[in-house]
Amino acid sequence: MTPLTDLKAKLAKRWLSHYLPDSLGNPSACFPLRLGLNPPTDKQILQDFAAVKHWVQSYAQLESPSFEIEWVSKRTSLGKNDFPQAIVFQGIENLAKFLNKTAELMLYKRLSNQLMDRFSSLKIFCQKQPAQVLAYDQAWSSLLVFMQWRLAHPNPQLYLRQVPLVAFDSKFLEAHKAVLAECLDLVLPPQQIQSEFNGVRHFCARYGFLDHAEQLQARLLDPNETLQGFKTLSAPFSEWRSFQPHALGIKQVFITENKVNFLAFPNVSHSLILFGKGFGFEHWQQLSWLKNLPIFYWGDLDTHGFAILNQLRHVWPHTQSLLMDEATLLAHSALWGQELKPTRAALTALNPTEQTLYQQLINHHWGKQVRLEQERISYEWLQHALFTL
Repeated sequence: MTPLTDLKAKLAKRWLSHYLPDSLGNPSACFPLRLGLNPPTDKQILQDFAAVKHWVQSYAQLESPSFEIEWVSKRTSLGKNDFPQAIVFQGIENLAKFLNKTAELMLYKRLSNQLMDRFSSLKIFCQKQPAQVLAYDQAWSSLLVFMQWRLAHPNPQLYLRQVPLVAFDSKFLEAHKAVLAECLDLVLPPQQIQSEFNGVRHFCARYGFLDHAEQLQARLLDPNETLQGFKTLSAPFSEWRSFQPHALGIKQVFITENKVNFLAFPNVSHSLILFGKGFGFEHWQQLSWLKNLPIFYWGDLDTHGFAILNQLRHVWPHTQSLLMDEATLLAHSALWGQELKPTRAALTALNPTEQTLYQQLINHHWGKQVRLEQERISYEWLQHALFTL
């Protein structure tokens, strides 16, 4: 015997995920909605007739319920009696009334229609994310203006601060990147989306905006080369696209994820070092000039160091590792630390020697979660390795 309170709790749990999105469907996939009530068995009637009677009355005495009740007649040893066997909601309006969600239903429909009237493709978003549709009630008008502007400007190449719309500022856009990304993926044609970039962190790159946070830092390592007196350079990735390494005599490139090692890297003729900042090499695909230069990556000797190397190789397959070998690891055993959260991911871009070392680290060949941070490697060891390249 299903109490009405249990039904209400069950329906409330599915309100946002099923019933509210269904209100945009025509015809409805959920309604009429019939829910069985598990009428009592003969045994239950005989054992606790008072409880059965109370349950029946809880349905029979309802005044103007928002659902229909199906009754079934059963003949028992106590005579013939009628029991509620199911309730039926004919439409979502009836269910909303039962759950005290009528105002929410009206708001959801109004906002969804506002979105779909401007972009029919947003119906998918409205049905998938009804909670977000409701949460951004006050923001949708401005968000739609921005989406319309972005659609009309396929490759803006502006900072969000420069978007020429007066209804809101860049702080508003920064605060709404997540919901904008979901919508822009539906609104914009595929050719207007840089699909190699994902997540809120890469919002600007994905949708053609400049991002002050995505700066590439570089140092000229040749003691005889400067760029008008500068040896350390920093600029957005978009500005590095036209970089001409041959104009500065650059014949090879080093990449490191450690800022101190980037700054203290020894002088090397005809060389450039780039600061990689750990995971995330999506932007590096823009630097087509790298494909014609030897690349050496120097990372930590731990599982995540190899994971970063693996990720970089998916962008530039000809990348070679530097000081990420067994000899370097064993020569600095006194300086080993412990990797707190090692990865066990399948790294398909490592060469056989690197793969062996990676597996040995995973399987604690030299001890539990061994790690050698790159800044602990002897400076003389680094200089010797560079000399023998």
